[in-house]
Amino acid sequence: MRTADGVAIDSVYEPGTGADSSGDLVFVIAHGFTGDADRPHIRRVARAFARYGAVVTFSFRGHGASGGRSTVGDREVLDLAAVVAWARELGYARVATVGFSMGGSVVLRHAATGPDTGVGAVVSVSAPARWFYRGPSPCDGCTG
Repeated sequence: MRTADGVAIDSVYEPGTGADSSGDLVFVIAHGFTGDADRPHIRRVARAFARYGAVVTFSFRGHGASGGRSTVGDREVLDLAAVVAWARELGYARVATVGFSMGGSVVLRHAATGPDTGVGAVVSVSAPARWFYRGPSPCDGCTG
């Protein structure tokens, strides 16, 4: 799938597997900085949530098999919005976002964008209260 700003996002869809899984509920799992959809701990989280509903995991921009460059939580809200929209297109009436660390910040920021996010529940685990990045700016080393 592609974000509103054109970044390709890698995702993994898993239908619910447990007796308690509901056909209308999907969990969208948002990993932390330097993570991706294929990390063993994300796969374990996905298996645990699959007992209760379908699960979509994905890699934020600049992580895993997704395109683009990380903005350390800034434009990643667009990544989550694209994944949530895709989950809704799959027919899920109820969407819950679950984020860890940077992903926790992203799910909160996404929910704060307004009532039309398509999300009914948000879980944020160990999200930073503020994020200050001291690395190089996107144009460091640019010529021209």
